[in-house]
Amino acid sequence: MLSLVEEVVRKGISRGLSEVEVYAVKSTTWQFTISHDKVIEVSYREDQDLGIRGSMGKKVGGLRTNSLENTELIVDRLVSIVKSSPEDPYWSGFPPRQEKLNPVKTFDEKAVSRSVEEYVEILKYIMDKFKEVPVLRGVERAVVTEGLFTISKVEVTILNSSGMLRQANYSPVTLWLELSVEKGGLSADKGLVYSRSVLDERLLEKTALVEGERALLFFDSKPVESGTYDIVLEPSVVGEVLLYSLAPAFSALNILENRSPVKDKLGQEILSDKITILDDPSVETATGARPFDDEGVATSTKPVVERGVFKTILHSYYTSRRMNAEPTGNGIRSHPASQPIPSFTNFVVKPGKGSLEEFAKDVRRGIVVYEVIGHWMSDPTTGSIKATVTHGLLVENGEVVKPVKGVVLGGSVYEWLSRNLVEVGGDTKVVGDVVTSSLWISNVKVAGK
Repeated sequence: MLSLVEEVVRKGISRGLSEVEVYAVKSTTWQFTISHDKVIEVSYREDQDLGIRGSMGKKVGGLRTNSLENTELIVDRLVSIVKSSPEDPYWSGFPPRQEKLNPVKTFDEKAVSRSVEEYVEILKYIMDKFKEVPVLRGVERAVVTEGLFTISKVEVTILNSSGMLRQANYSPVTLWLELSVEKGGLSADKGLVYSRSVLDERLLEKTALVEGERALLFFDSKPVESGTYDIVLEPSVVGEVLLYSLAPAFSALNILENRSPVKDKLGQEILSDKITILDDPSVETATGARPFDDEGVATSTKPVVERGVFKTILHSYYTSRRMNAEPTGNGIRSHPASQPIPSFTNFVVKPGKGSLEEFAKDVRRGIVVYEVIGHWMSDPTTGSIKATVTHGLLVENGEVVKPVKGVVLGGSVYEWLSRNLVEVGGDTKVVGDVVTSSLWISNVKVAGK
């Protein structure tokens, strides 16, 4: 593929473009579909996805394609798109060649080299472990009702006419399972989510056992009365909520376009001194681990919030030029042809002490939250949080009173993580590109029955 990518760049320059950039992704993926304790479908696909951008003066445009077979046609289309694009007064080109590289491991060869039969056996074993504790505790029925397992080998190539050339391989692994249990005429369910850059079978087994036991907590779940409660959030819930309500605020593009509550607050205290948030591409088990960003700029570990103080704005090359700052290696694309947007590589909350279980024992009146939905409706432009609890426990004086579902958590993420923050746990969990611990937060508004 590299020779064809180089050909596109050469031809683009020869046709009068000032600069050309190609971002190419080649992937192979195994996907396993699960229904009622069985792997019912196995599929394999090979994909090639390319984004090609070019500039002519201040005019910038791009296109997306899945083939480089006809480079003449592709370059003709690109030139036409660039010529018809409006000028971007802030455009300052693609990143120049860099020698610097973050030496982070991003590829698990063992994970992607198993046979179909081996993957199926792993899945059967994990499903059995997911049901093991409920069965031992005497449920009348335990079934993994649905699930999806994907494992991919992803090859990324970045080349531009300024001499930038980067190549890396990645191995994202994702498993989602849903367990349903029945006992005494009542039913409950519990999800299992695993998303990492490695296939850790021991961790999968441990996770399956823990989540299977948790399923037994949620028989006959109901809403509680509306009011103000302490809440204790399981680490994966923390990640989901903060990724939508807080993380986008540190993007230089959102700051430039007045969509961030932390604009003009660099160097100021914006959260509790118990909160330190890192952009850390060196967490090798997380899916955001990468030696360079989607423009080829080297990544690095950096504090974004340090002991509550806003320390670092996340930049793409484009925003760094606009703000006369150094690029931070955070230009991330939503797809190969899109403009890189400043975003976290891995969003990491530095752990504290304690755990979900320990916090729950100290709560006088609160809700321990294990799963939510609707967190994507939170608003990062204001920091407003909205999330509906699907799996929670009402706790009074450290004792579980009853299971909870269907109540909505609200408030401001900046209040949650400042005056309302009680503790940050040490029970770190990696899910996708998020690394977080449990949180204990007081005085949270809950909308229930």
